[in-house]
Amino acid sequence: MNKKLINLKNAGCAIDSALDRTLNDDEFLLTCINQALVDNNFNDLGDALKKEDFKAAFEYSHTLKGILANVGLTPLYDIIVQIVEPLRKNNTANLTVKYNALIVEKQKLSLLTK
Repeated sequence: MNKKLINLKNAGCAIDSALDRTLNDDEFLLTCINQALVDNNFNDLGDALKKEDFKAAFEYSHTLKGILANVGLTPLYDIIVQIVEPLRKNNTANLTVKYNALIVEKQKLSLLTK
């Protein structure tokens, strides 16, 4: 297994199941992870939350939830669920705090892929 993937696995990412989805292709999975980490939905979600456009915020966060699950970025997935599910119930409290935690964790995981 690629060293970067081992680092991500050690950081709590579900690399083994993500590798199953990519037919054990380390390089392809790493490419997918890198693309996920720079996905525009992160910025769009932040913008939507600032504008209090919670319908758009739900769409962006729901999209991220699927992407993050597929590539095994569990630490990010766990946080995005804390954004998606309250939005699904029209609960908008503390979303900015959760979003900021998401971005901090994204930066940490991004460093492991360099």
